[in-house]
Amino acid sequence: MRTTLTLCSALVIAATAAAPALANDTKTYPGSACQASVPNQFVYLGAGQISNQGPTNVSVYVECPVIKDMIDHDIEGATVWVLDRHRFEDVYCSLFSMRSNALAIHDFSTAHSTSWTTAFVYQKLKLVDPANDGDPDVNAYADDYYHLLCSIPGPAPSDYSAIVSYQVDERE
Repeated sequence: MRTTLTLCSALVIAATAAAPALANDTKTYPGSACQASVPNQFVYLGAGQISNQGPTNVSVYVECPVIKDMIDHDIEGATVWVLDRHRFEDVYCSLFSMRSNALAIHDFSTAHSTSWTTAFVYQKLKLVDPANDGDPDVNAYADDYYHLLCSIPGPAPSDYSAIVSYQVDERE
């Protein structure tokens, strides 16, 4: 009886511990990690953010680094926090998985702000793959690299639009 009870207990413990839970490798970056695609454009780095302080009608493209440290894994999802203070233009962001020769896009996800505000209110842009029914995954080959590109509209009369921070969830 004691042997049967011990054996059953061991089987229950082994069954519950057999498969470890998978987690994501989440990295959060400040907007100030981004840099203008064209040098000397009207960007301002301050308070961990990057903002467009050029003419009202000129959008600035910024490139933001994303570290890929999981060789055979994909991106589970990505989020960009923005301030959109331009009345007629949105902040646009796209996350790409690029081939190592930089000649082809392997996969991407995208998002844009939906409203403007004169207040200091962040918008959370959840990037999704429009070609894959809104799935946030960005697939990658082992030799791919990640690339986040955002367009920040020119300033509104009251204030500047900005990339505040961004977060990438790499599947482990």
